[in-house]
Order: sequence, then C-alpha cells, then structure tokens
Amino acid sequence: MKVHDNTAFALEEREYSTTPANINASSNQNISNRNRPNGNYKSKKHTNLGITICALVVTILLFVMIYGKVQVSALYTQISQEKQAVEILESENVRMQSEIEGNMSLKNVESYAEDVLGLKKLDKSQIVYIQIQNEDVVQVVDSEENIFVSIKEKFNSIIEYLLG
Repeated sequence: MKVHDNTAFALEEREYSTTPANINASSNQNISNRNRPNGNYKSKKHTNLGITICALVVTILLFVMIYGKVQVSALYTQISQEKQAVEILESENVRMQSEIEGNMSLKNVESYAEDVLGLKKLDKSQIVYIQIQNEDVVQVVDSEENIFVSIKEKFNSIIEYLLG
C-alpha cells in the first residue's frame, strides 16, 4: 500500500481493491443481507397500510359529503315544487273568488229569481195599502212605587234566581 498525502484517495483504493478475499467477503455480506429481512420492510408495510386506511377514510367522507349535497338538492327541488303548487292554488283561489263575486252581483240574483224561482218585480197593482182607524197613542204609566221598593224587588228576584 502506498502512502498518499490525500486520505480520500487512500480510502478509495482500499474500497476498490481487487483482492479475491475482499471480493469474497463483500459478496457473502451482500448475499446474507438479501436473505435477512430488514427493519425497513415492516416500516414500509405499516406506512402502506396507514396510507390505505387514510385514503379509504377520505373516500368515505367524500361520498358522505356528496350524498349530503344530493339530499339537500332533492329537498330544494321538493321545496320549489311545493312553492309552485302553492302559487297555482293561490291563483285558483283568486279566480274562484272573482267568479263568486261575479255570480253574486245584483243582476245575476235578479235573473236567478225571475228565471229559476219564477219571481217577478212588484207592480203597482200588487201593492195594497191598509189604513188603521185608531191613531197611534203612547201612554206612560206612572208607577206609584218609589225607587227603594223597586230595588228591593230586583234584589229579591236575583236571590230567588240564585237559590233556586
């Protein structure tokens, strides 16, 4: 072995030496490392399982959110349909109210009375006047009782009503 001023160069020479003992030892070491499971394999397995679980959870949450949006959209559609039905019913109500008002006009009532019921307007010949022989007279009766007697009678009538 040569002694060099540069130690990095010396290190490279030692690693790349082509002696058969060094080649045999390094190849045996490589073969034994391939057969033996290393710690990185378990770590990668756990990492893959964690990533798979996270992806599954994210996918489920995504589907739940989409399902919720679909349900909200369906409810908004139903609300819109019900509002349209209410508007149609309100317009029908207005139409019927105007129809009722039109049917209840004085002209329609008169025509119904004449055509269906057979009633006619009064003629002057149908009017009969009656005369009363006596004049209208109003008589005021003076009561001889004083106010205290009438209060007593009212009080007695109230007690009779309550008792019996």
